[in-house]
Amino acid sequence: TDPSCVSMTQIVLPLPGYNVQYPNHSIGKMYRHFLEKEEGIWFLEKDKGVKVSEESTAKGGYRRLIVLPNYIDWKPVEQELAGYVKTAKFTFSLPPGSYATMLLRELMKSQVAR
Repeated sequence: TDPSCVSMTQIVLPLPGYNVQYPNHSIGKMYRHFLEKEEGIWFLEKDKGVKVSEESTAKGGYRRLIVLPNYIDWKPVEQELAGYVKTAKFTFSLPPGSYATMLLRELMKSQVAR
């Protein structure tokens, strides 16, 4: 697949577990190295005839790298004299499994921090 045809919102990252297929390229090797050497998680390969006890491991899954809100709106609650918004109220909706705290963190970053 041509990487220029893929949106950042289509990229998923694997969460370790027996039900996850890791990439077969350099990123997959990096995952395996980190999990095995740094975290002490050892992989049991189903395709090499080794029996894997699914009860003793996590199921795993996938999480999107970037999630966009389904809906977002805001309105000023309190303004300063210079016209700057001092306090605002946000209303938003995120897909299941997304973290509202991450959205709020991104919204509150200053231009200097970006």
